[in-house]
Amino acid sequence: MRQTGKNNRQRGRGRRNGHNGGQINRNTTIDSNGPDVRIRGNAQQLHEKYIALANDASAAGERIQAEAYFQFADHYFRVNAAIIAAAEERRDRQQDHTNRATADDKSAEDKSADDKSDDDNADEAQAKNGDSDDAAEAEVTAAETADEANDDDNNAVDVAV
Repeated sequence: MRQTGKNNRQRGRGRRNGHNGGQINRNTTIDSNGPDVRIRGNAQQLHEKYIALANDASAAGERIQAEAYFQFADHYFRVNAAIIAAAEERRDRQQDHTNRATADDKSAEDKSADDKSDDDNADEAQAKNGDSDDAAEAEVTAAETADEANDDDNNAVDVAV
């Protein structure tokens, strides 16, 4: 009977396929089996080595061998360019993500500050309205008191006559 889910972890080197979606970085070592040599290094180093081999072959008069080396050099030039473009795209995506998160935080802070200032403005308006209501009530009360005093004076005059 086979045990499932147990010891699925792979051990050792060379089992890195599929990690990072198959993307490689600038420092990844690549094994190149050229026309007659095997070269190891990153894409930029391989490009430089194949250019040097092509120049040597061309100087020796071996046009076909030089062309093969130039084709390998061109391949690794393109690989290096793709690696750099992918790294820049990842950096731009990361920067956009960071800027978006910062903008979201800032807009949330602005919104809470606006809500607070709206509440403060409402409180101030209410206080102003409350003060003017009190003043209006005081004016009405003063007018009523004056009318009552006039009425009392009129009643007193009526009684005295």
